[in-house]
Amino acid sequence: MFDLVLADAEVIDGTGRPRARLDVGIEGGTIAAVAPRIEAPGARRVELRGLVLAPGFIDLHSHHDLVFALPEARQRTLLEGRLRQGITTEVVGNCGIGVAPLVPPHAVEVRKVCGFFAPDGVEWSWSTLAQWLDRIEAQGVIQNVATLAAHGPARAAVMGGRAGRPTRDEQAAIERHLREAVEAGAFGVSFGLIYPPGQFADTDEVSGCAGAASGAGGFAAFHQRGSSHATLVTIIGDEAQVKVIDADTGGSAAITHIGDAAYVAAGKIQYLFDPKFKGQDPGPFVLKAVPIGGAK
Repeated sequence: MFDLVLADAEVIDGTGRPRARLDVGIEGGTIAAVAPRIEAPGARRVELRGLVLAPGFIDLHSHHDLVFALPEARQRTLLEGRLRQGITTEVVGNCGIGVAPLVPPHAVEVRKVCGFFAPDGVEWSWSTLAQWLDRIEAQGVIQNVATLAAHGPARAAVMGGRAGRPTRDEQAAIERHLREAVEAGAFGVSFGLIYPPGQFADTDEVSGCAGAASGAGGFAAFHQRGSSHATLVTIIGDEAQVKVIDADTGGSAAITHIGDAAYVAAGKIQYLFDPKFKGQDPGPFVLKAVPIGGAK
């Protein structure tokens, strides 16, 4: 028995099949049927002729980690615009910036790094990513939420903001934090190679951490190390490093924020869109993307 029928819409289902005029039957908040015509006398029927109907969109690169730690009423206020755009799933923990682990005395450093996306009123009541997941599950979220385990707070938990290579014991501790986070439910590990403390990590450290995530079933996502007139060289270096890490760990990896901060490299950056970069997605921006506040 359907609760709702979305009728006569142009359905784009995300599989790559051509759009088609179809009815969609909803039961208990779940899509129960898709057909040219659904007869359900007891169900509410919404006519959508001339409109497109699609599954919810997934934002793979969100920084709403702390928004989801707020009560649902605050979430609705802060995320209304995203809901109205059709975004129903967000992946947080990106760019090596995350909300766990929090280990005294370095927890304050993690909070400072998260300051740019921290809303007012957040109660930092967790120490591990598992506890953060328990927190948001218990209080409820208005979207589907997935997370990565951020390398930055894991490194800070062990080394604080200190530059340089970790000792063998420190490396093992960082890897343990990340492995436990993936085992708790994170989909992989993210690295912020342009931000402290991630910018201090060399290939050996990154490879070990990616391997820890891979061993627990996760992948690795990398924020490029820089964005300047040398962008092309930077990203080619990142891509080579990722290949080394892929080979070392046997895991899968992705580079995010492929961008350019100078027009001198704008023509050369097309190199990155070559088919040999298997699985790459250049996204909607051909040359560059900047925060709205920096646009001229």
